[in-house]
Amino acid sequence: MWWRIFAEDWPEKFNNKTNGITPRRWLLKANSRLTQLITGTVGPAWITDLTQLRRLEPSAEDAAFREQFWLAKRANKEALASFFERKLKVLVSPDSPFDVQVKLHEYKRQLLLVLYILVLYNRLKKDPGLANAPRALIFGAKAAPGYFMAKLIVKLIHQVAEVINRDLQIGGKLKVVFLPNYRVPSSSGSSRLPI
Repeated sequence: MWWRIFAEDWPEKFNNKTNGITPRRWLLKANSRLTQLITGTVGPAWITDLTQLRRLEPSAEDAAFREQFWLAKRANKEALASFFERKLKVLVSPDSPFDVQVKLHEYKRQLLLVLYILVLYNRLKKDPGLANAPRALIFGAKAAPGYFMAKLIVKLIHQVAEVINRDLQIGGKLKVVFLPNYRVPSSSGSSRLPI
């Protein structure tokens, strides 16, 4: 591919920028189950030196580690599905893959994903017996008051979710969830998700 050649010729032009949460904070704050598994496996040094995560590589062949990893992931998915049911009245199977999109831009992935959801939905409507595994598509975003197109996309996601989540004909094979307020914590931190 052309970008590989470009990167090999000018490696200094390629660098990573994050404009969101760091992997360390994501694990420590949002995924305590995985944090405990990692720390129990390689010790706490990874918290300040992410290169230490390479020490997890041998554990990929360890059946007990893989089982603990799966249990942590499953518990997180069950907690999130329970949250959706309690707070949003949307039943999402923890057995389904969770496709998650956050951070809204009018020209990026969220709009394309909504269009893809409509394709999936139309396929299921045409053939309700379609052998698709259940799938949950989860959105979280905020739109500034003056960001007209982004607000329209948020509205579109909600309207698509309302139609799909109420359609009994597709048998729960597709669920769409929009996490309200992007779950940004208040100063007390009271709106943090239960996972």
